Amino acid sequence: MFVETFLQDCFYHSDVRRGQPFLPRYQYLVLGAPLPLECEAHASHDEPFISLLINIDMRLLQKLVWQTEAALKPLVHKDQSAKQLINTTQLNQPMQAASIRLLECLQDPLDAKVLAANIVQEIVYRTLLGPSGPIIYGLIHQDGHYRRIVGALNHIYHHYPDSLTVDQLAATAGMSVSVFCKSFKKITYHSPLQYIKKVRLNKAKELMLLNGIKANHVAHQVGYESASQFSREFKRYFNHSPSQIRQSTAQASPAE
Repeated sequence: MFVETFLQDCFYHSDVRRGQPFLPRYQYLVLGAPLPLECEAHASHDEPFISLLINIDMRLLQKLVWQTEAALKPLVHKDQSAKQLINTTQLNQPMQAASIRLLECLQDPLDAKVLAANIVQEIVYRTLLGPSGPIIYGLIHQDGHYRRIVGALNHIYHHYPDSLTVDQLAATAGMSVSVFCKSFKKITYHSPLQYIKKVRLNKAKELMLLNGIKANHVAHQVGYESASQFSREFKRYFNHSPSQIRQSTAQASPAE
């Protein structure tokens, strides 16, 4: 899971929340598990776009939950966002100040070595006590379906090129297939197989855009046995064929 702060206008597209825009600038996004996500930023010389991505260490999270237990419980019981995997929140003054201090200290290697860890802890602490806190609190204190599904999502994220079946994922989560599928869809809004496909397709697009890999090669890298099936599903999902994606990338690249 991670926290990402945006210090400029941004719109995102997620497979969980289809095309919902962020509110105007100064937001932070909390993800409780890996999700297919695209972010579109509008920046200029006068108004550059800055984002800060923080992967939350579980040991740090456990420590903060233990230290803030009394204050957290009433907030979690009032808020149902622990059932969600993604949420955006307005960046308040303390959170904004901590984010700016972290960016500033990263400019100096010694400052980063001495100060960065404490500022990251402050940001995670403020996230935990904020409106999106129940999302990451649930990863520590919920031993039920939510935490098990998050574990399955992490397994998919790290093993998407492998041959994955619903039976295997349910066994990994320690759940029956029927309960696993029902809980998975309730949390992600997709069936397990739909989710695996979306992860693979988004990873394939990333590889083509960043590394210029051809469709038939990238298909096998992300777990497809058939390049033709990959191309059909890619076009259905993105409304563009893999070749069109590569062409647009080539046209956008500066001439050598």
